[in-house]
Amino acid sequence: MKKLFDCIDWVVKWFEDIVCAGTLMAVVCIATASVVARYGFHSGFLWADEVNQALLVALGMFGSARAIRTNGHTEFSVLVNKIKSRGGRIFNLFVGCFWLSL
Repeated sequence: MKKLFDCIDWVVKWFEDIVCAGTLMAVVCIATASVVARYGFHSGFLWADEVNQALLVALGMFGSARAIRTNGHTEFSVLVNKIKSRGGRIFNLFVGCFWLSL
């Protein structure tokens, strides 16, 4: 059973990687083509902004799922790394409580 779940996990991870890379590549290509068309040929693509918005939403969703899977969430750890171990834990607790209170 564990082997089956590992296989499913690998397929999902592979799919997330492909979707994230593909959407990022599409956003960059569409945005670049739109800028070149707008400033180089004085005509732009009417659909470029809407497609880029949809692709960025998809990239955000799949990227956050991938970040959770790989424990790669974003955090600003500069201050915590400079503080000693007990002080860093207290600082993390304070910051966590602060964000929860918002």
